[in-house]
Amino acid sequence: MPEYELPKFDPYGWPYFARLSGEEAARWVDEVYRPYFPLSELSQEALLLMRLRRLDEGSERLVRLRAAIDAMEGADPAVRSVVERWYHAALGYYFYCREAFGEADEAMARARDAVADAIGRRPFLVPMAYDCFGFSLHRARIARNGRRWDEMEAHMDEVRGMLRGALPFCVLADGTGVRLADIQAFYRALPPIADEAREAIADVLDDGARRKRASSKFLEMYRIPGVCIPYP
Repeated sequence: MPEYELPKFDPYGWPYFARLSGEEAARWVDEVYRPYFPLSELSQEALLLMRLRRLDEGSERLVRLRAAIDAMEGADPAVRSVVERWYHAALGYYFYCREAFGEADEAMARARDAVADAIGRRPFLVPMAYDCFGFSLHRARIARNGRRWDEMEAHMDEVRGMLRGALPFCVLADGTGVRLADIQAFYRALPPIADEAREAIADVLDDGARRKRASSKFLEMYRIPGVCIPYP
């Protein structure tokens, strides 16, 4: 047994909501996607190891994940894009920890592209789009640590636009932007869901909850690592 504990499985992640959207989506989640779910756990393990500053071990998990993706011949392309999203997000964090900020930024952009590709192929994956504001936040953090202030502010403006509904979370191959209203419409069209499930998507559906979460994220972003802020 490893001497660390992986994050617990989220029962109300996007697969839960995708399944509720129709028979086709439920079959896809259960029969097409689920066999590859262990690769998500591999990406989570890589992230945890890197947060523990065990970068070499985390990198080894990423190598294994990349090999598994490359071996996915014949897999549904949307599933491959979902796994690519896990991989590139974790890879971006690895580069961030190594202070390879250019490579980290590119990986986060690729994670967002993978989400767009998955949704373009399987529209019932639209809940995944909400992850994309996190990728832009990470890109702002990367720019901040590289002291690229204008770039940081551009990413922060993008995040604000996403969360207000003014800018898309991602753009599909046909040019369609996936905006907050699209994600909200998806959730509101579902059959009645448990209170716990509704709580899990409060950020999306409730403007107040979303603003509160965004405010905490923005405050964190302006705390520059290594810089002390004097108080009177």
